Amino acid sequence: MFRARRFAFAVATLLVSLAATLPASAQNYEVSDVRAQASAADAVEAQVLAIEKGQRDGLRTLLRQLAGDGAPGVSGLSIQDYVVSFEVLSEEVGPTSYGATLAVTYDRRAVDQLLNRGGSGGTTVAREELPPAVVVPVWETGAGTRLWEADNAWKQAWDQAVDNNAVARFVVPLGDLQDLAAVDAQRALQGDQAALQNLAQRYGADTVVVARLVGDGTPDGPLEVRASGYGAALTEPYSAVVPRDASGSLETSLASAVRAMQGVYDRRAREGAAAKGPTAAVAVTAPVTSLDEWGRLLRYLEGLRGVEVTRVREFSRTEAKVDLRVQGGADALNTELARGGWSLRQDGAGGWRLQQGAAPSGAAPTAAPGSELYVPSSTL
Repeated sequence: MFRARRFAFAVATLLVSLAATLPASAQNYEVSDVRAQASAADAVEAQVLAIEKGQRDGLRTLLRQLAGDGAPGVSGLSIQDYVVSFEVLSEEVGPTSYGATLAVTYDRRAVDQLLNRGGSGGTTVAREELPPAVVVPVWETGAGTRLWEADNAWKQAWDQAVDNNAVARFVVPLGDLQDLAAVDAQRALQGDQAALQNLAQRYGADTVVVARLVGDGTPDGPLEVRASGYGAALTEPYSAVVPRDASGSLETSLASAVRAMQGVYDRRAREGAAAKGPTAAVAVTAPVTSLDEWGRLLRYLEGLRGVEVTRVREFSRTEAKVDLRVQGGADALNTELARGGWSLRQDGAGGWRLQQGAAPSGAAPTAAPGSELYVPSSTL
């Protein structure tokens, strides 16, 4: 039976590879280095689940590049309405698991319609979720620490219980040789930011949460979770005692602990997204030189202090018209932009045009707290 499954798996992979070699339209969007992973009853079923999830995550990444935190959600969408083709760049296969790195091509017209739903006036879309954070589940017992080991029940709980539809989303690493090389348990507990950043980059994230479980897992022994975040989001510490399940099952107790921790981060994310204080609408026309540059610019804008909501009204190869809700209005936005060497000028139609400008005299450009300094790649 296993040989038959492996044969079916090999045929499925071959068909996927052949389909992916067909030329994609230059008008379409492509997202590379999309991580996909899943576990199921066998490798064939895991492959199907992983690729569907990877295609959905890739679309989520693309939408965030185009529209930032104002991107529409992908939950409930028929992913095949948006995928033109995909290519498997690398893969790891287990008896009941499948992991791969994909390059996915998306239909530009379908994606643009999703972004501009409601006509030329656009539609304000809710912030569905934060960018994913990579969770590093370290289990510390009196006998030592476990991270990538097969008997790490804490990582197994994260593999099974994490909610992929939450606002605060967590990516659980595969635990393969690349992950082992990136970071070990000790460096994770020490908060080695260079090692953690390498791990985050592999999974397309900018935040890592080290979730430390302390306790030996015996039926009467105490268990406690202590978490620390490193990066752009979800950085507030978390701690909680893990209640033991009435059945005495360690697995059930740890699954509940995963859901409780994610629930707290999810609530924090929702509260942080709520508008605070008086805001004003600011219509901005921003330059677009490439998809990557646009993604970087929009992340920079949304990282600025006081920028709360983004709506993309129009998007072309040269510019994007974006509505921002800004605490303090255009004057406050212009002040924050000046720190990064940008400025606003009125465009004559009641809106503003974003342009590069000199940083304040005598001061080097600096980013607002909590944001990255945006520097066009042409100047790097």
